[in-house]
Amino acid sequence: MMLEDPKLMNVRPTSFAFEPDVLVTLNPPSPIPQERWPIGRARWQEYRELFAEAGLPYGAARCGPNTIVICFHAQGMLLRGNEAGYIYSREPFIGAGDCSGYVVLQIRDSWYAYNLGR
Repeated sequence: MMLEDPKLMNVRPTSFAFEPDVLVTLNPPSPIPQERWPIGRARWQEYRELFAEAGLPYGAARCGPNTIVICFHAQGMLLRGNEAGYIYSREPFIGAGDCSGYVVLQIRDSWYAYNLGR
């Protein structure tokens, strides 16, 4: 779904980001006008419902043009934290660039399980 919205950098139940450093939030309401948003409120609601149904409080993030990271566990922060989830990639995942540091295991064609951190 997120690959169909190429301008999204990340999307979470309470916020989404597009373009570097542009964040839209629900509470407090974002000052960015809706006409600048890459997705409408209805599309954002689709993401929110999907995350709630799947039990994904952290949403999803883009890691390159063809790769999406879906976090289902996060604990701690910065250098002492740990994160785990799934990666969907249309091309073989090599963990370079913005995706470096991931420990991955391919579990299906385009799907990987990952762990990041300590």
